[in-house]
Amino acid sequence: MNLGSWKELKRFYGVFQMVKLALLGAGRIGQVHARAISMISDAQLKYVFDPIPEAADAIVDRYGAIEASMDEILGDHEVQAVLICTPSDQHADQIQRAVIAGKAVFCEKPISTNVETTRETLKVVDANQGCLMLGFQRRFDTHFAALKAKLADKTVGPLEQLLIISRDPAPPPYDYMKASGGLFKDMMIHDFDMARWLLGEKITSVYAVGEALVDGKTSSHGQDIDTASVLMTTETNKQVTILNSRRACVGYDQRVEAHCSNGTLQVNSVRATNLVISNALGIAESPLENFFMTRYQDAYRNEIEHFVNSIKSSSAPLVSGVDGLEALILADAAGESRRLGRPVTL
Repeated sequence: MNLGSWKELKRFYGVFQMVKLALLGAGRIGQVHARAISMISDAQLKYVFDPIPEAADAIVDRYGAIEASMDEILGDHEVQAVLICTPSDQHADQIQRAVIAGKAVFCEKPISTNVETTRETLKVVDANQGCLMLGFQRRFDTHFAALKAKLADKTVGPLEQLLIISRDPAPPPYDYMKASGGLFKDMMIHDFDMARWLLGEKITSVYAVGEALVDGKTSSHGQDIDTASVLMTTETNKQVTILNSRRACVGYDQRVEAHCSNGTLQVNSVRATNLVISNALGIAESPLENFFMTRYQDAYRNEIEHFVNSIKSSSAPLVSGVDGLEALILADAAGESRRLGRPVTL
């Protein structure tokens, strides 16, 4: 190996570098990412911050992190990156503070529920030459990645129709709904990103309908809807349908179908086991995975490993802040379409 330049030398030693990380937010998704970090040999969770001491203590006890304030974390030069898993309304400010402090940032969606705040945050990231990766973990799921690869190899011909189905096992608490930004920005935003990723072209129109069909109190107590359908078209007139529900009695229902000129590709919902029982009564399969933390546990590890490798190689991550902005613009358009009762052109 020729190590004649500083850049090459840095790349060589970067292979053996231990990346030290800090976790902002020790709730449910923070615990998922702490677990993922513990499974990556060249990553170490040095700090955890959470205003609820019991939540931070759980991470400290299990993963050996140090409880610290955000100021202490951002002031430690050993910390190369922070993972932001706090409530959505804190993301933009924390991203800006972190990139100004010279840290790489992994942030759960959204950057903000407001488009202009998101744009301003991305300006700060660019001005500080920062690294920002958004937590769209489905791109790192092996099943969806296989579908994406098959679309890319052209053997099934051009994509004509895309169907994305996402249904949760049960609705979240009303307080969560009120603070989430609504179903389009909280839940369907993952599907908007999935559509953009699989299509590889600009979406030009959005038509959305949505109601509180699962629970009538969703609209009054949660200030939200729980059931929605969206139809979108692209610049080459491809058709995309997204179906969301906050309730699915079968479990965590996550499916994608890509209909192409020479074939149809499908990714079906993942079951808890592959066990199939066949007898005189019929054929029975195991239930679906119960929630996103088990369905996507490998994808969460894959995305954090990708983030760590991006830091070590000083390369841009595959999921950027712009991807978060574009998905949010689609979510905003869906909300506007539902209010107006007509398609919205982008």
